[in-house]
Parts: sequence; C-alpha cells; structure tokens
Amino acid sequence: MNLLKEISKDKLIIMVTHNADLAKRFSNRIVRLKDGEVIGDTNPYDKKDNKALKNETSKSSMSYFTALRLSFKNMLTKKTRTLITALAGSIGIIGVALVMSLQYGFTEYLNDMERGTFAGLPLEVSRSYTDFSAIINANRDRVEAEPVEGGVVGYEPEISFAFATNDITQDYIDYIENSELSAHGTIVYQYDYKTQYYYLDGNKLNANPTSNPQPPFSFVGTDYINQSAFSYDFVTEYFDIVSGSYYNPLNYEAVIVVDEGHRLPNNIMTFLGLSQNTIIPFENLVGQTFKIFTNNAMYKENDGIFTAKNTNVDTADLLSLYNDESNQNVITVTISGIIKVNTDFVSVGEGIYYTPKVAERIIELNTQSDVVVAQRASETSVVNGVTISLNNTKEDVLYTLGGYDIPSGILVYPNSFDDKEAILNILDAYNIGKDEEAQVNYVDTVASAVGMIKTVMDSISAVLIAFAAISLFVSSVMIGIITYTSVLERTKEIGVLRSIGARKKDISRVFNAEAILIGLFAGSLGVIITYLLVPIVNIFLAEPTGNDQIAQLFYLHALLLIGISVLLTFVAGLIPAKIASNKDPVAALRSE
Repeated sequence: MNLLKEISKDKLIIMVTHNADLAKRFSNRIVRLKDGEVIGDTNPYDKKDNKALKNETSKSSMSYFTALRLSFKNMLTKKTRTLITALAGSIGIIGVALVMSLQYGFTEYLNDMERGTFAGLPLEVSRSYTDFSAIINANRDRVEAEPVEGGVVGYEPEISFAFATNDITQDYIDYIENSELSAHGTIVYQYDYKTQYYYLDGNKLNANPTSNPQPPFSFVGTDYINQSAFSYDFVTEYFDIVSGSYYNPLNYEAVIVVDEGHRLPNNIMTFLGLSQNTIIPFENLVGQTFKIFTNNAMYKENDGIFTAKNTNVDTADLLSLYNDESNQNVITVTISGIIKVNTDFVSVGEGIYYTPKVAERIIELNTQSDVVVAQRASETSVVNGVTISLNNTKEDVLYTLGGYDIPSGILVYPNSFDDKEAILNILDAYNIGKDEEAQVNYVDTVASAVGMIKTVMDSISAVLIAFAAISLFVSSVMIGIITYTSVLERTKEIGVLRSIGARKKDISRVFNAEAILIGLFAGSLGVIITYLLVPIVNIFLAEPTGNDQIAQLFYLHALLLIGISVLLTFVAGLIPAKIASNKDPVAALRSE
C-alpha cells in the first residue's frame, strides 16, 4: 500500500476495496458505490476548476532498463548462487573457447608459415601432375554410389590414376615471358631428358649413379645427378654452405647436397671414385669435375639405328671423348661447393645438382643431334635399347632424347607472399575463355598441403566443439531451472508488480532480463577464464609444436561466444518467464 501511495504522486491509482479503513488511510479521494450507483464522493471532479485538463491516456509499461535494474537487484541479493550459476554456465563457454583458440592460433601459425617460411616455395606447372581434386572427387563418387541389389555391376572409371596432363606449348611460354610474372618471382624451366654422366676415376669412367629400386614400393631407381630445380635465391636462403660456395647460375657448375650428418649415398661416392668407408675431406670434392655426354657423343649410328655407347664396349672411344676438351658435345661441370638444407620445411634428397644453364646447353645440343633429327622423321623408335611401352608415344621418346626445347615443367619462385598472389592471378588469366583441354593448370603444393592440414584441423575442431557444446546445452537447461526457481521465490513480487499495473509481458521481460544477465555474466566469465588459461596451454604446447603462441583466442570469437551464452540463457529462460507472466496476481499476492 505504501508503494501504491508513492506511485500515486504522478500516476492515477484506482483501488477497489471493501476495507474502509484502508481507503481512509491511503486515499485522497473515496468514491462509494452501491448497486452500481455512486452514493458518495469525498473530492468530486469540477470541470470549472480543471479547464486545462487534457484528456490524455497511455498504457502502463515497463522499460527494458527497469526490467534489467529489477533483475540485477534480485541477483545482488543472491550473490553466491548467481556466481555459482554463472561459473557453471561458463564451463561450456570455456571448452568451446579453448578449442576455437587452438584452431585460430594453429591456422594463424600455418598462415604465417605460408606467408613467411613457405613464401619462397615454388608454384609448379608440369606436363603431368598429381590431380588431388580428381582423387577426392573419385573417392567421393565411390562412397556416394548406391549399391545394386543382388549382385555387382560394371562401370567406367573416370580416372585410373591420380595424374593429369598439361599441354605446355610455345604460346604458353611466350605468354609467361611477355607477362609481368618475372617482376614477382624467379622462373626456372625444367626439361625431360635422359643423358649420360661420367666421372674419370684414374683410367676408368664411372657412369650415372642411381638409387637402387626398393620393391615392392618402387620399381625404378632415382638419378642422383639432376638439373637444379631451385632459384638462386632459394638456394641461398634454404641451404647452408658446408664447404666451397653456392653455384654461379651463369656457369656450368653444380653443388653436392649432403644430409645433416654430411653423408652421401654410396652410389654417389662410387661415382666420384671415393671410398665408402672413410671420411673424405671436403677439399677432395670441391673443385672436382664430371662430364655430360649429349646425344652426338652418347649415341652411335648403324643403318639408321642409334645405340647408346657403354663403358664395356666403347671404353676407348668414351675415354677419348672425355679427354677431348675441344669436343662441343661434351659438357664439363665443376662442383663449386657442398651444401645442406637448413630448415625442416624443405625436403631435398642428397645428390649432385647442376645449374639450369647446363640444362639449357644440353637441350640446345640435343635438339640438333642426329638421333633427334632421325626420330622426328620416323614414326617408330630409332633408338635401340629404348623401351617403348603401349603408353609411350613418339613425343615421349623425343622428350627423353631432349628433342624439345619447350620446357616440360616451369617452377615459379615468388619474391614474397603478396607477389605469390600476383603470380596466381597471371597464371589464372591465361585460362580465361579457354576450353578445359586448352587450359594449363598449376600445382600450389604449399597451399594444397596447408589447405589439407586446415581441413583436418577444422574437422577435429568441429568434433571437439560439438562435445563442448553438450556442456553448453546442459548449463542452459540448468539456468532455465534456476530461473524457474527464481519465479517461485518471487511469486509475491510478481503479484505486487501486476497489482501496480505491470502487464504480462512486463513480468516476462523481468525474468528474461535476469536470464540475459546471467548469460552475459557466464559468457564474460568464461572468456576471461579462457584468456587466463591460454598462456598455460601454450606452455604445454610449446615443446611439441615448436611455437609458444599456438593458442590464441581471437577477440571477435570471444564476443561471439558471449553472444551465444546470452542467446542460450535467454532461450532457456523463456518458459520460466512465460510461467511467471501467467500467474494470477491475486493468488500471487497471497503467497508466502
């Protein structure tokens, strides 16, 4: 009654009662009714005295601020329970926030590596390449195929192997050369050819060193002497000098790549005439030379059939060619130094790698060689000893002979991460408006690898978030129960509010506001605790990951989680708030 008296200072309060004593104590005007007729009025209304009175009416309402203030005051009266409820509600937020911080931090870690450490790794355009998207699509088709009933049925696979091809034409090379690509990176051309390498060990020639096949995993060996696939900047950045110097890309030079323990495969040691069981001083390798026999030095012709010379039959001839410094068909390559990889992010096998300048000279001589001229004029192989399978073509044989001056592969080393984006745009622009068969596709190994890791990370994160979200659901249900308990405890307050003009939706608003405040408190508490836990998590993850900032909670993610907490608690409080709004005010006032 005192509350009504206070409100009546600026609001009209009409009270209906049979208690005359209450009316005398609290009312400034009493109107008596009997059988629906007015029989008395202690302060009748006089129009003459109230000429300025305006006939303005408005519905009673409770502002959102008032609802929040009432709910906040109620929460302050139950500080311990509110804190425990918010702490319980924050557990789910903490779980989701930690997972999101790991996902975000690891993604940033990968992005930093791609922008920094991986920025120098090349984009590759090759005659044949592994088509990862085709593998994924083929596997998806197999998984999604509906089984036939009662037996099996045949089908025509779209791909048999994970390889796709590019038609690298002179037009494409001209496009690359005339574009601004060279302003954003270094271009290295690669060529497909097989040639003969010799090292003079006393009076004996040692031929190509190759790795031994390792069935059943591989069926062919790998050459240990190859054209360098690296730009000079790449070599100087990702390789350390063990002895000597880096090669000069303008000279006929090569470097020997050793592993971390300064080891070389035995076949290379044998090729260089070195003992396999003793430590060989660096100076015994640096400065040594080996020679490359191009086609006119390597092949002999008999009745239109060309046969590769070998050390068992043509020893004298090969030795004569090796020692003939004036022979233009033999290229002398000097080993300028010994180097090794200085990072875990680059994997290069041990071997001897010569400059692209050497490869260009090999192609220049081989395209004009007798065996290539003869092969161009013949539809069958003119090379005795070259195995041609059903999958090989005349084009393949010519590539093997070095008969094409068009590169079989192009490596583009970006100057920076931003330059890489420009390079991608240039390469993509070539394919605009062309049929699929005429398009030339590139392989961005780094982006593919990083993308696959991110996909796995996203999948793991989704599973972990799903588990953490269970605790969010449980805490939301708990908050709903707490809100309903609050409804029961505040039943008399509901009656008072209704009696002084609060509408049903105002009562609902009060309890919705309480749920929102609890959600805001729980979400904020969860985010704060997560920020406190992140440094501890990073301490544990620093050693296995090699990064002490692998967990990072992005501020937008923090705000999102607080919003989710508020939304969930609001939804959880809807039913209790509805129950509160439907309570009968008279019955609510009588409750204790």
